[in-house]
Amino acid sequence: MPATAYSKTFAQELDLQQLLARLREVALTQVDPKGEVSEAERAWIRRDVICTCCSVDGALVVRAGRNKTGRLVRQGHFRFRSLTGEDAHHRLCEFYGNETGQPTGAEKVRFSSTAGSALTRAVGELVSRGIEREVFTSEQMQAMRRWYFEAKVASRFKVVARPEIFTWLATQARQPSARSADGPPDDLDAFDPAFGDLPTFKWRRAAVDEVTRRDQPVVQRLDGISEASVKTAAKLAAKLDGQDEFDRGALRAEYAAALDLAKFIAIHADLHEPKVPAHRFASVGAPSALLALSALLLFRTGYDRRAARRLFVELQSGPSAQDPRRGNIIGLNPFHDFDAWRAIKLASDLTAETGWSFNRFDDINLAEARLKAAHRTWRAAGRP
Repeated sequence: MPATAYSKTFAQELDLQQLLARLREVALTQVDPKGEVSEAERAWIRRDVICTCCSVDGALVVRAGRNKTGRLVRQGHFRFRSLTGEDAHHRLCEFYGNETGQPTGAEKVRFSSTAGSALTRAVGELVSRGIEREVFTSEQMQAMRRWYFEAKVASRFKVVARPEIFTWLATQARQPSARSADGPPDDLDAFDPAFGDLPTFKWRRAAVDEVTRRDQPVVQRLDGISEASVKTAAKLAAKLDGQDEFDRGALRAEYAAALDLAKFIAIHADLHEPKVPAHRFASVGAPSALLALSALLLFRTGYDRRAARRLFVELQSGPSAQDPRRGNIIGLNPFHDFDAWRAIKLASDLTAETGWSFNRFDDINLAEARLKAAHRTWRAAGRP
């Protein structure tokens, strides 16, 4: 039951009270003398209003609820039902099966002039500026949501949540070759049975090198995913095991652009959370409100990075918004926990593959025993 919906006539996302005020302001329908939602208004809303996510039409009005003292206990909202009374939202819509009236999903960001976070308040004020100056419009915001919804529909995978896979991936993410330019042990370090004749030969270190070299393809597939992101992935996957989810990796190029713009804003406009400076964005991600603003600016400019930077400068250097409440909207951060979701996809892919034990400690023990056996065989053959 969405609290807001998109009006095709007014080209804007509005809640029920805002929509009724606009509707009565221009006198498009007959108004109920008691101030209730008239049948004419309900009919107009069914024809005009669509879901902000999946664009289903046929909205029904659910008026606000009050208790015996007149106190508001339920905000007026919209409901989308099929002719048979079933939920009409697409099953991948954020409102499908949702009776709360609020969008679900951590990718939603409530910009607000009264938000608890100073960063979110600042971003909300910038969004207000953008709306007032028509730098971006409600139509463009709606188009961005539609783009994201269509991306979710187009790229899906089934979540597999075996805890040992995430533990193994976290270990792989800690390997020096995953964090530095030195890379894994090269072929020169590959074991030769003759090495075992050294009295001080480090069998354990040689076994570690063998396993690290063997696992390097997985480290390459991690492609910068941090240990922290893998741990977040494990928690998310435990709740979603067996479900179909959006493969965020399909938006890899867009994420790189958004992260780059977020870093530019954080560095040059001092917009960031105190505990998450710009140099940490690559490992822990940028603040959600900042990514939401970056995504909006990039979508507005067709993902032209330079144009998006210039657009931000235009917003930041201009006058403050006359009405900061214009930015009190639900923003979209398509990249929330982006690397964690990439880790979930990788873990799900690895589950379907063969040849991985998902236990680095056991692998090293087996490798050490195998190297020692190779040395004994070599000596027994006369050290050829």
